[in-house]
Amino acid sequence: TIAEETKTALNADRCTVYLYDKENNELYSKVATGLDDTKELRIPADKGIAGHVVQTGETINIKDAYKDKRFNPDVDKKTGYRTKTILCMPIKNFNQEIIGVFQVLNKFDETFTIDDEDLLVAIASSAGISLENAQLFEKQNKMIEEQKIIFDSFIETLATSIDARDKITSGHSSRVKMYSSLIAQ
Repeated sequence: TIAEETKTALNADRCTVYLYDKENNELYSKVATGLDDTKELRIPADKGIAGHVVQTGETINIKDAYKDKRFNPDVDKKTGYRTKTILCMPIKNFNQEIIGVFQVLNKFDETFTIDDEDLLVAIASSAGISLENAQLFEKQNKMIEEQKIIFDSFIETLATSIDARDKITSGHSSRVKMYSSLIAQ
């Protein structure tokens, strides 16, 4: 939604939201308007305009992409797209760490202006907080799932220990656990 609205607000052809993968030093497209949503673009975080933005934290406004030595034409070759103008800006989290990059391409009425840059600053600051919250939510869900597995393992071990004490009631605790889980679900 943010990418689509940004594209519309800036009167541009495309908008890509790259997230920064620090471990692999890569940028990957979370959203790329105009491309198949299932297709993820991965680029080195030290190449191209987006890579330069991650490294420096600068906002870059380019009037002719192919005349700029920082531009990496490999993505155009992969996608079959022709990039002309670029407005690229870092996305920062609450602690002002760069977590991604907004890249808006090919403004319909010539080039991106200072007003476009100001608008993208406002959008990027809100997007940064939203993206960070989404990432924290995903981490929290993973932790909850891991805790459920650990808890289930603990209950299974406890039930097995109780059942091992008496052959007559063997399996009873496991069956109670199973029925309890089904009722809880």
